[in-house]
Amino acid sequence: YILRPSCYQCKSKFPHKSADITMGDLWGAENIVNELDDDKGLSLIVINTPKGKSAIDQLDNIVSKTIDMSEAFRHNPSAVNSADIPNKREKLLCELKQDNNPNFEKYISKYLPKPNIVKKAAKKLLSFIR
Repeated sequence: YILRPSCYQCKSKFPHKSADITMGDLWGAENIVNELDDDKGLSLIVINTPKGKSAIDQLDNIVSKTIDMSEAFRHNPSAVNSADIPNKREKLLCELKQDNNPNFEKYISKYLPKPNIVKKAAKKLLSFIR
């Protein structure tokens, strides 16, 4: 609801990266490189240019495994797609702008899905992933 406007039309999504390397979290690591997953999170390094490869090649003490790009982003669609603009985003921003002392709990309960809906969706998503 409150991302920067540029996040909804991001020009830096894959494959249009201009950086030498891109770093982030490897979402779904347990399904991609289970042997490296320690439940503490794994990083994803994408080498975009020869200069980036040279920089990564100079690193010592790094445990790595090459994986396919489609596999790397399968569990992280936001790496390739801009965020969708929530239907009620403008309404929320207007309310926040007019509220001199916003109570964020009020806005959370008003604009975010009810917990039981989120739990049901999470269960379905987990069963689909498994």
